[in-house]
Amino acid sequence: MTRFGVMLELGSYEQMAKHAMLAERSRLDSIWAPDHLVVEDYRKTCPEAWCILSALATCTKRVTLATSVTDPYRRNPALLAQTVATLDMISGGRVVLGLGAGEAMNVDPYGIAWDNRTARMKETVEIIRRLWEGEMVDYHGEVFRFAKAFIQV
Repeated sequence: MTRFGVMLELGSYEQMAKHAMLAERSRLDSIWAPDHLVVEDYRKTCPEAWCILSALATCTKRVTLATSVTDPYRRNPALLAQTVATLDMISGGRVVLGLGAGEAMNVDPYGIAWDNRTARMKETVEIIRRLWEGEMVDYHGEVFRFAKAFIQV
């Protein structure tokens, strides 16, 4: 089955909500929020993607809510797993976690390590999947260490 979605343009919440509701009325399948800490033009608005998607979950009923894309650097995998699971609960199961390698402009100015890119992505996916399955996670990877970790959503 072919599906169609739209990337929301960054702007005020009111603008983004208006576009999300238009996408839903237009029978698009998904709306995607850019997940950046900053954008190239420092004068533009760049709201936090998961907050925006949570708010949009309350003014939409059908469209899938997704990030384009969340990187594995700015959030610990357990926090990301809990955030996504919570939004999935709020939205009635409409969330897609879009993951990507990230960009230096979203980490370098803030002292966030941008290293071990392949291992970090692989381990993030493994840990999130296990946490979502309800496992108590013991994990000793190249990047992350978890001991009896779990989420409660």
